[in-house]
Amino acid sequence: MPVDSYDITAITIPLQDKILLAITCYDPRDKGSVYEQERQLSSRMALVQQTIQQVLDAYPAQAVEVCIGADLNRHHVLWGGPQTLRSWERHEEANPIIDLMQECRLHSLLKSGTITWEHQSQRMHSTPDIVLGSAGIQEAIVQCQIHSQDYGSDHRPITLTTSLLGEWHETGPSRRNYQQADWAAIRETLRMVLQQAYPHTDTGSSHDTLDRAAEHFIQIVNRTLETMVPRAKPSPMAKRWWTSELTALCRQLTQLRNAVSTQHRRGNDTEDGRRQVQQARKAYFAVMDKQKAQHWKDFLSDPENLWKANSYTKGGSAAMLVPPLQAEGRTMHDDSEKAALLMATFPQLPAPKPRQEQESRHAWRRQPLRALPRIAAHEARQAIFRANPRKAAGTDEITARVWQELWPVIQTQVLQLYQASLDLCHVP
Repeated sequence: MPVDSYDITAITIPLQDKILLAITCYDPRDKGSVYEQERQLSSRMALVQQTIQQVLDAYPAQAVEVCIGADLNRHHVLWGGPQTLRSWERHEEANPIIDLMQECRLHSLLKSGTITWEHQSQRMHSTPDIVLGSAGIQEAIVQCQIHSQDYGSDHRPITLTTSLLGEWHETGPSRRNYQQADWAAIRETLRMVLQQAYPHTDTGSSHDTLDRAAEHFIQIVNRTLETMVPRAKPSPMAKRWWTSELTALCRQLTQLRNAVSTQHRRGNDTEDGRRQVQQARKAYFAVMDKQKAQHWKDFLSDPENLWKANSYTKGGSAAMLVPPLQAEGRTMHDDSEKAALLMATFPQLPAPKPRQEQESRHAWRRQPLRALPRIAAHEARQAIFRANPRKAAGTDEITARVWQELWPVIQTQVLQLYQASLDLCHVP
């Protein structure tokens, strides 16, 4: 949904019988007078209310559920708990938020008093983050609480689970975790299977025969991989550069931070615990930065990724805009005027050539192909190992790394298929 603010993002998600409107909002509470701060917050809340009304008008026949996650840096007893009553001077700073909740019939979903921000070294904490939802969201809540893992930010992550989607069904099996595969055992198993199932397969008599041979070969490899390669555990927060070491450090940091919170609630001294948390956080971030840098170096080491990396350094759609054009003392700003000027300036495309001339130019394609030399084993190996092993797999779930790891076992079969494909001028 378009919103006239860089601090607000809104998307609509169609469900089976309703529309889910998800909104994120941020108000930095910039330095200035109290009046200016309230004016800025009221302006953002008006944009949020306007967005909600636009969705309600766009879907008059469907129920619309609203969920808002916001960092507004305001405090109120609804989400801040009784401790907010100690600051009398800040009692009315959240009035625009309360007005939005009343106008749109929203509810605060986080438990009152939940700490959502905590200083990483000093004994300071607060409740600036809120989660608001409509009545349907509130009734469908499974959990709305602080996430069990600490990811190093001073703002604590919030997890919201609802039953709006009904029972969750996986769309398919997760990807194979080739990093945890025992390639030596896989090669040995595949060697025995190929000796039994692939000794007398005909690969070169016809197109159909080649197709069946290639399909049979892929099935053998896939069955072996399915039984010996573990499946990765799907995670919505998965990162390509993430490692098991970072998982262990993240768990250690979470445990230490939870221990400090427990001691703080009991009224015990937490200085030693906070010092341990600070040291664990530094170690966690140091390893994370090192892993990110190494992953980026590995990405750039592949020549095929250089142009992709170059595209990251450029702007978005602004780079595709045609600047204003000038001609005969006029300046063209409109796209239609620019197009007319370019069409009038550049020469027209030449007329298509007669059909006989085109046929004579492509006559060489109808000539019989000369005999090609047979493919050598080292040529097939070069083709296999030239591919990027980290490229995503296709529908068969077999990546280039698989062929490279299994090359000592499958080179005879692959060479036969390559040669048959070249002889028959057919790609299976």
